Amino acid sequence: MWKSKIRAKLDRNEPALITALHFCDPSLYELVSLLGFDGIWLDLEHHAHSD
Repeated sequence: MWKSKIRAKLDRNEPALITALHFCDPSLYELVSLLGFDGIWLDLEHHAHSD
């Protein structure tokens, strides 16, 4: 299993920088992953459209 970068930061009482995206296009998630966030919350539930 992969080590969680976010869990490790929280265990050290460090802040974790996380953003939420509400898009269906995977290329946007790839683009945002290059911006240096520790995590991305993928929310596709609260929309008029769904996968």
